[in-house]
Amino acid sequence: MIKENYSLWRLMIDRKYQGRGLGKQTIDAVMTLIRAFPFGEAKKVWLSYEPENTRARDLYRRYGFVETGEMCGNEIVAVYEI
Repeated sequence: MIKENYSLWRLMIDRKYQGRGLGKQTIDAVMTLIRAFPFGEAKKVWLSYEPENTRARDLYRRYGFVETGEMCGNEIVAVYEI
């Protein structure tokens, strides 16, 4: 994985709350926090998601995350350049 970065790890919204924009609201808040560099400067944010989770993939792509071709276990890795 990439060193000197931030990671969005295990963003999960309970099924009964999905489709209400909570994922978007959470990512908005997280990205605002990360851009303030609370734990030091970094150049990238990375995350991973299961290949079949197309809703997560589409959401992350809208934010500018790009798949790297790497896998973290069985999950696709995507990176956002700060």
